[in-house]
Amino acid sequence: LLVERQQVARALPLYERAGAKPKLARALLLAKQPARAARVYSELGRHAEAAHHFQSAGLWREAGEALLLTGEEREAAELFERAGDLERAAQLHRRLGDAESASRLFARAGLGVAAAETLLESRGRTARWLRRAAELFESASEWDQAASCYAEAGDPRQAAELYEKVGQQEQ
Repeated sequence: LLVERQQVARALPLYERAGAKPKLARALLLAKQPARAARVYSELGRHAEAAHHFQSAGLWREAGEALLLTGEEREAAELFERAGDLERAAQLHRRLGDAESASRLFARAGLGVAAAETLLESRGRTARWLRRAAELFESASEWDQAASCYAEAGDPRQAAELYEKVGQQEQ
């Protein structure tokens, strides 16, 4: 009745005390509190609705977590990326079989080794992917692995330069 009379602020504590979570969630939305409403929807197990309202509140990570509970991994990965959780987004993309996106995100997260390994596991050891993996290993200062990839890709000059760098560091 209070909600019908536009007295939402007075209704909220009453719904909370009564444990009337569905009504509380609706009232929170009317009160323009989507983040709180999303948390209530999560408690109710209504994860898709929670994700929607977390997004409208700009809470990308929470929205991603809610979507994971619905099985929407690809959409969750996009939200984790938007939230800046690049490693989590990359892990989801790798699990979904999207190695290129996973590798790109691992690289953006500063995880060159994970980026290179993901690329090689999924794309194979062709010259193109070996060169890209070598670059990623170099970005992580993994000179030995980078040199090995360059050698296997048929680029002995680049491999030799890196093996020389490894030798200098060991002295």
